[in-house]
Amino acid sequence: MIKRYGSKIIVIGLSTGGLDVLENFIPKLPSNKIPPILIVQHSSRDLSKTFIPKLIEKSNIDIKVAKNNEIIKENTIYFPPFNNHLLIKEVENDSYKIIITSNNLHTFHKPSIDILFSSIAEEVKQNSIAFILTGMGNDGVKGISNIKKNGGKTFAQNELSSKVFGMPKSAIKLGIIDKIIDIDEIVREVISSY
Repeated sequence: MIKRYGSKIIVIGLSTGGLDVLENFIPKLPSNKIPPILIVQHSSRDLSKTFIPKLIEKSNIDIKVAKNNEIIKENTIYFPPFNNHLLIKEVENDSYKIIITSNNLHTFHKPSIDILFSSIAEEVKQNSIAFILTGMGNDGVKGISNIKKNGGKTFAQNELSSKVFGMPKSAIKLGIIDKIIDIDEIVREVISSY
């Protein structure tokens, strides 16, 4: 179980170019000593069909499609089901559960990075760690701003390693990013957050 105080939760938001980034760093993660990681990747196809099974095959860490009301665990990566939003909610025993919804929630993207990041900001506060990585547009910028305001740590991918620098650039321009990183630094930052 994840405790509210002293335990971290990591969220990652990606869009164009994101699948390559995920394939680059997830297989390098160790099988233990990793906070729970929740990932929103914009995609027009169901990642559970081919991409997630391929990641599972290459990786040491548990990777799964999240289920509604599931309690999140350390050493596990969660993706939303296709065409659904992913949120979390604190439950009574200081752990956190997954909320899956297909409602539009006033957003263009489904899943939406902003929806996930904003729920993390509200529920996890200073124990949240957010990465906004390669992608077009500005989904995730509002959410990562909320995480920063609530004391969480924020990262953005640098221009050189981003296939599309739109989302990271928008966040960086707002002055809400603690550290700008190359994709090769993601693994180190995730491991050091435990």
